[in-house]
Amino acid sequence: MGFCSCTVKFLLFVFNLICALVGLAVLSLAVYIYLQTNTAKDFLHGQVSSVLIIMMVLGSVTFLIAFLGCCGAVNEDPCCITTYGTFLSIILVCQVVLAGFIVYANNNGEIEKQIRTYLKRDFDNYNNNPKPIDILQRTIQCCGNDGPSFWSILPKSCCPPENRQDSNQRIFSDTCLVKPIGNAYSDGCANKLVSMVNSGLTSGSTTLFVVAAVELLCIICAFCVASSIRRESMTGYSY
Repeated sequence: MGFCSCTVKFLLFVFNLICALVGLAVLSLAVYIYLQTNTAKDFLHGQVSSVLIIMMVLGSVTFLIAFLGCCGAVNEDPCCITTYGTFLSIILVCQVVLAGFIVYANNNGEIEKQIRTYLKRDFDNYNNNPKPIDILQRTIQCCGNDGPSFWSILPKSCCPPENRQDSNQRIFSDTCLVKPIGNAYSDGCANKLVSMVNSGLTSGSTTLFVVAAVELLCIICAFCVASSIRRESMTGYSY
C-alpha cells in the first residue's frame, strides 16, 4: 500500500474516532438541554422536545456508524467502508437539514412566539392550576410572566426557599416580597425561558454544523480508501 493510501486510511480512522466522540457530545448536549427545559415542557408545546429527541437519535446513530467506520478501516473491508460512507452521507444530510431548521425557527421568532403564548395562557390560568407555574418559577428562578409586577400578591414560588435554623430542611416563606424589602426573583419567566431555549438551540445547531463538517471529511476519506482497496485488489495487490 502506498504512502498516500496509508495516510488516507489513518485519517479515516482518526476522523471516525473524532466522529464517535462528537456523536457522544451531541447526544450528551441534547440530553442536557432536554433535562434543563424538561420543567417547561408544558409551555414548549412539544416542538423543542421533538428537536432534542431527534438530536439524541442522530448523536447515537452517528456514534454507531463512526464505530462501523473504525472497524472497516482497521479490517480494510471495502464493503464495510462503502456502507459506512453511504449511511454517514444520509446522516450528514439529516443533520444539516435539522440544523438549518433550528436556525430558521430560532431566527424567525416562531418558537419565542409560541413559548410566550402558552406561558401567558398558563399564567392567566394560575388560580385554577398553579402547580406548573410554581414549578417553573422555582426551577428557573423567575417571577411572573414579565416580572414581579405581574402579580398583585406574589406567590411563595417567587421567592427562594429558606433554611430552618434547627435543621437542613428548606422551606418556603409564608410571605414573598419584592426587593429591597424582600428577596423575590426579579426576572420575568417569559424572557428567561425564551433565553434558555434560544441559547440551547443555538448551541445545538452549532454543534450539528461542526459535526457535519467532520463527517464530510470522513465520507471523502471513506470512499477514497474503499476505492484504493478495490483498485489494488484488482491489480493483484493486497494490504
